[in-house]
Amino acid sequence: MDQQQTAPTGGKRGGILHLTGFLLLFFLVWTARALAFDRVDMSIGPVLLRSGFSTFIKFLIWVVPAVAYAIWIGRVPPARRLGISAMPGRGAWGWCLLATIGYLVMVALIEMIPGRKSFSMAHLESMGGTLVLLQLGFSPLIEEILFRGLVLGELLALGVGKGLAVLVTSLLFLGTHLPYWLSHEGLTRGVMANAVGVSIFSVVACGLFLKSRSIWPPTVAHIANNLLSTILMA
Repeated sequence: MDQQQTAPTGGKRGGILHLTGFLLLFFLVWTARALAFDRVDMSIGPVLLRSGFSTFIKFLIWVVPAVAYAIWIGRVPPARRLGISAMPGRGAWGWCLLATIGYLVMVALIEMIPGRKSFSMAHLESMGGTLVLLQLGFSPLIEEILFRGLVLGELLALGVGKGLAVLVTSLLFLGTHLPYWLSHEGLTRGVMANAVGVSIFSVVACGLFLKSRSIWPPTVAHIANNLLSTILMA
């Protein structure tokens, strides 16, 4: 898909202003959700019900507006614009899978040697199939639709250079995690380490999207990354 041919009407400046306004509204709503309304989730007793509610709210805040924005821009179907309907060929899939494996091996080595972590299936087994599907499967897809599908895709369509587009997307992706982390843990070493890890992963995910023009390779990498974090225990 040629991103340059699918730029929204109004020119580059107008498109960037529209996207900026959309993202400001998104961050306002998501930050309020993370800071003020997180207690609603905590009031739900059963873990599975709590996770289901949280994922549903996340879908409403992340995916529904992204699809609405893609429809508003028009020109191409929203599924295509968000990279959902695009399926990479074998060559692109092979490259993306090799890159993902290399990244996961690097993360595992860092976590196991300096981080002194080891593999354990205890946490994963305690979650149950439905919880695993919600937290490790559906949630990464939600995040990829918004950030790789919409944000990165739109920046490229607007003619923003690849390097700058990846940097902006990764900073914004990190920004969605910071309100919850800082409000619950403060500026600790753990939060700073997580911030670095999320930023590096986002750059990798953006690279996979650039190679494939599809959200599916970065989604697979996202799921694998979350799974690795679940089974690597201190």
